Amino acid sequence: MINIFGEEEFKPLVRYSKKIPGYFISKDGRVYSSKSNKFLYVTKLHEFNGRLKKCKVDVVVPENLFTDYTHSKRGSSSPRMTISVHRGVMETYKSIDDNPPIPKEDWDMCPESAKQWIRDTAIIDHIDDDPTNNHVDNLMWVVPKDNEPNRKKYKQEM
Repeated sequence: MINIFGEEEFKPLVRYSKKIPGYFISKDGRVYSSKSNKFLYVTKLHEFNGRLKKCKVDVVVPENLFTDYTHSKRGSSSPRMTISVHRGVMETYKSIDDNPPIPKEDWDMCPESAKQWIRDTAIIDHIDDDPTNNHVDNLMWVVPKDNEPNRKKYKQEM
């Protein structure tokens, strides 16, 4: 955990339960690189069916940290990973193992294979339905069926 610019708290960015060296994220989703000593530019929001969707950042990762999830930009030999900001916030501040999308007592009784399946299929829901609000207090882990009522609600409003 580091403090920069006053009392703003930044923790090492986590993805797939691994800390990504040189990158830090705040509770509201600002990503800071200690390598370049600046905040990362969040890629433009994409519009999908009239709604803004997915803030993302690209980070450089150590060669052997992630073998299946990296790509390289043209002309670069450094492995890179694109991370959705809301996922970075949740994996850093509210890990799925500590904040599962099912009741904690059920989670604790699940076999590891079931937990892994839930980890692989869980979705992050924006409680206020605003995909640009990536504050940790506005996010929660859900299973796909629990996210569906939100989508149906949106379609009915159109």
